[in-house]
Amino acid sequence: MSKKYFIVPIVACLLVVVPLVSQASIFGNLWQKINIFQNQTKGVFDKNKDVSSTTPRACAQDAKQCPDGRWVNRTGPNCQFKCAPADCPKLVAPAPGFCKNGKIIYGGEDIRGCQLGPKCQLAFGGNATTSVEQMKAYRVLSSFLSALADGKYAEAAGYYDGSYDLLKSFSPAEKYSFNLLKKACGLIQCLKINKVVKVIQDGDNFVFTVRLRDPSTKTGEYCIKNTDTTVKSCLSDFDFIVKKDDNSYKVMTLPPYHQ
Repeated sequence: MSKKYFIVPIVACLLVVVPLVSQASIFGNLWQKINIFQNQTKGVFDKNKDVSSTTPRACAQDAKQCPDGRWVNRTGPNCQFKCAPADCPKLVAPAPGFCKNGKIIYGGEDIRGCQLGPKCQLAFGGNATTSVEQMKAYRVLSSFLSALADGKYAEAAGYYDGSYDLLKSFSPAEKYSFNLLKKACGLIQCLKINKVVKVIQDGDNFVFTVRLRDPSTKTGEYCIKNTDTTVKSCLSDFDFIVKKDDNSYKVMTLPPYHQ
């Protein structure tokens, strides 16, 4: 076969393939650029995209009067009323021992709308809880009886502001209150609190019904036997009054006197 018959098919193939290769290169570059553009604009034209997080929420235009008389509108992402001014005191963690034998609770606002600090709830019998004032009164009563039981009579005298008439009948010549308490222990039951049965607040007076600790008994509580068979045979609940005077608390009742 003549060489010219080989040259013709080769030339024909080149005429077809070369343009195709050139076009493929052009289309490849174009497709690459399209992919880059799609990645850069991803989500811009998405009709289902959630834009609520970037769109400010329109709050209702109602108003609320704060405890101190100011009126405020709804603000913030949740459209809440905020009465608290910018100069509210910074809350601090309660000191150690702030709520011994109780439960610390938070919440509430003062008249300006500032958040109140922690409070202490102390349970007395069942599920009852006490106010902070009742807790303070209880601490004074507990400290008074514990000081008597431990022989710290001068300390005990600092918690007591009731009558000394009964004690003076035991020691008429004694002038000092702590010595009156010292000489009376043994006649009055200088025992610590074993359990608080209940507490009743009447104005500035707090009436605690308590049981006193007495390890010498089977029940571990002090008890006065009652000779009247129609009532409870053993009296173990005793009432103590604690009075609030300004910001101080004083015990007004002596421990039970057992003749």
